[in-house]
Amino acid sequence: MITCSGTSFAAPAAVGVAALLLQALPGLATDPDELEHRLKLTGTPVTDDFDPQNVRTTPRVDARVALLTDDNADYDSDGLTNGEEFDVYGSNPLNADTDADGMPDGFEVGCLNLLVADGQDDADSDTVLNLWEFLVSKDPCTADAGDDDDGDGLPNEVEVTVFGTNPAVFDTDLDSCSDGQEIGPNEGAGGDRDPLYFWDFMDQWVWDGAAERFTRDGGIVTNDISALVARFGTVHATPLPPVEDLVIEALATPENPTDYHASADRAGADPMGDPWDLRPPDGDIVTNDISALVGQFGHSCA
Repeated sequence: MITCSGTSFAAPAAVGVAALLLQALPGLATDPDELEHRLKLTGTPVTDDFDPQNVRTTPRVDARVALLTDDNADYDSDGLTNGEEFDVYGSNPLNADTDADGMPDGFEVGCLNLLVADGQDDADSDTVLNLWEFLVSKDPCTADAGDDDDGDGLPNEVEVTVFGTNPAVFDTDLDSCSDGQEIGPNEGAGGDRDPLYFWDFMDQWVWDGAAERFTRDGGIVTNDISALVARFGTVHATPLPPVEDLVIEALATPENPTDYHASADRAGADPMGDPWDLRPPDGDIVTNDISALVGQFGHSCA
C-alpha cells in the first residue's frame, strides 16, 4: 500500500496526480520509489505569496510532466530521452535546460552538472568557459584551448580571453580579413585593425560577369573602386537604421551595381585612429567614400 502525508491542500493534490500516474503507468504500483521520484522531480518551487516574510519555497507538482509515458521520446529536444531525464539524471524532460545556464541538458552529460548552473565554470581548465565551449561547439570536458579550430592563426584560448573573437569563425566581423590577419602589424595585409569591427576594411561587392554574381574577394583593387564609383551619389532611405542593421545590409548581396549599398558608404575616418579606421555609414555615397577606399588601395586579405 502507498501512503502519503501533507497539508490539507497539498496532500489531495499529490494523491490526485499519483492516481493519474498509476492509471497511466500501472507498473508504478509496485515501484513506490519511482512514483515518489516522478512527483518530486516535477515539483516547481513556489514562493509563499501570502506571507512575504516567509522566504521558504515549496514544490508544486506538475502533472503534465509527471504523466509523460514515453520514456524513449525526447519531448524537449535536448538530446536526452524522457526516461534518461527521469531515471538517470534527474533533469526535467520538458525543459531543455533544467538548470537555466544556457547549455542544454544533453550537452552537459559528461563532466558538467545538469542540475547546477555551471556555464561560467571551466570544467577542463583550459581557460575557455563551459558556456563558450557550447556556443562554439567544443567539448567542455577536453582541454583544447591551444587548438586553432577556425584556422585563423590564433589559438582558441587567445581568441576568447584576449581578443573576444569567435574561435570557431575564421573572420569574426565578416569584413573579409581573418581574425589573425587583423591583429597582425601589416596594414597592407589587413593588419592593425579591429577583428570585431566590420567597417575598417572596404572590400566591395563586384559583379563577376563570368559567374553572373556579385563577389567580395578580400582585396582592394581597381574593380572595387569602379564598383563604388558606380554607386556615387546614391543615398540610403531615411531614417538610417542602427549600425548592427547596417552591417547586415552591407553583407547582403546587392540587387544591382548602381543603387545605394551600405558596403560602399563610410562616415569618414576616426580622427583618433588610422586612415582605414572608418566610421559606419552616414547615408550617402560621396567623394569622401571614394577617397577612403583609395586610401586602402592595395590592401589585401585574400
